[in-house]
Amino acid sequence: MSHTAENIEAMTVACGDIAGEYTSLRDSVMNFKFSKSESNEHALHGLMRRLKTVQRCVERIYQICPADRTSKLSYEESTDLQIHLQAYIFNVYGCLDNIAWILTYEKDIRCVKGKPLPNNQVSLLNDNVQRHLSAAFRSYISEIAGKDKWLGYLQDYRHALAHRIPIYVPPSVLTSSAQPQYDEIEALKNAALEERNYDKYFELDEQQDALGKFWPVMIHSYSEGSRPVMFHPQIIADWRTVTQLIHRTLEELAPPQ
Repeated sequence: MSHTAENIEAMTVACGDIAGEYTSLRDSVMNFKFSKSESNEHALHGLMRRLKTVQRCVERIYQICPADRTSKLSYEESTDLQIHLQAYIFNVYGCLDNIAWILTYEKDIRCVKGKPLPNNQVSLLNDNVQRHLSAAFRSYISEIAGKDKWLGYLQDYRHALAHRIPIYVPPSVLTSSAQPQYDEIEALKNAALEERNYDKYFELDEQQDALGKFWPVMIHSYSEGSRPVMFHPQIIADWRTVTQLIHRTLEELAPPQ
């Protein structure tokens, strides 16, 4: 599967726009009058610091692997790409935690007995937090949350990265005609390992890599059935969703006119 020329152009333009979008959003957050010093810290030193990292990750991902790329990545390119994708996922998810903390402080959300919420309950999906939000904001969160929605994908990748299997960009994908040869080389690789012939193993590994075609997707665990995600359109969509969420949070906290 490949992107159309029209989609490639649209994604490349969108990537070029995010620096200006970050600056505009940063100014909005910096000029917002938070009532609590803790909220201000989470907004400036948590949320916007993370978002700057996300911005840079998106730019570097598109530089390392442009949306129109069809050739395979070198080992160094693949490693750098995975580093930026991992930092990207971690910080997008972290933005959501910072937003939850800001809401918790600004709305003085506490447990039923009046004690501060435990750290593990500070979440946009926590019932204690949600009951303090407006109906419109709760509805918006519901639109992006859920197993098969945006937040479901993000949680899946973030939790795998943090606790199980990190994000990986396969060097290539096989066509059906190349599968028999791939399997044959795999058997030879296993034999080389048993013989502790590592030079032979890596030589065969290179032959195996040469069989497939590059496909710009990220995955985590093969055994868990990780759903491959085409990362070029996904990171642009993620950027738009998280920046929209920040705007909606400021609207939620703005004093009534």
